[in-house]
Amino acid sequence: MIKKPLSVLIVDDEIDYLEFIIDKLKGCGHTVVAVDSGAKAIALAKKSFYDLFLIDINMPEMDGVKVFEEIKEISGLSSVIMMTAGAPESMIKNAIEKGAFAVLYKLHGLKKITNMVDEAMESPRILVIDDSAKDREALKNMLVEKKYKVAVADSKEAALKILSQNEIDVVFIDIVMPNEDGFAILKEIKNAYPNIGSVMM
Repeated sequence: MIKKPLSVLIVDDEIDYLEFIIDKLKGCGHTVVAVDSGAKAIALAKKSFYDLFLIDINMPEMDGVKVFEEIKEISGLSSVIMMTAGAPESMIKNAIEKGAFAVLYKLHGLKKITNMVDEAMESPRILVIDDSAKDREALKNMLVEKKYKVAVADSKEAALKILSQNEIDVVFIDIVMPNEDGFAILKEIKNAYPNIGSVMM
């Protein structure tokens, strides 16, 4: 299977250290952008979609876990790999619990980067459609903990917009919504995207 070129954003305050990763990913045909702060990464994530983020845990001003949390709110369908040269175990555990795909240890893991990227991108992209904010967030959090990439929508219109801008593998649809019929939404989605998987709730 031919692998699709990815858009990758690397966030590390020691950009020079990452030349190996940048060259390796570009050599695989991926588009790579590197920035030296969390604030710059968040600003770029608001402007453009990136398939994958590589985020250093230890950074001044805003640590990598906080950057990760912000980026997952902006771009729930992106994969995230955290990087560290020696972050505290509590920070590493926190990042994994919040849905980071993996942690790359800089000193030993640089040569594994392409395999790790391939594995991260195999995780399905899921769209949750539910008018209840509480139910949406509960399901999203559960799926993120299982390493799925998740976007949410509260209506048919919001869902169709997300579907038009992203490759979604599976939709989770609430059957009963006040102003909309879940089965009618599924029928419209299936007409436009016949290969998409679906789960009715």
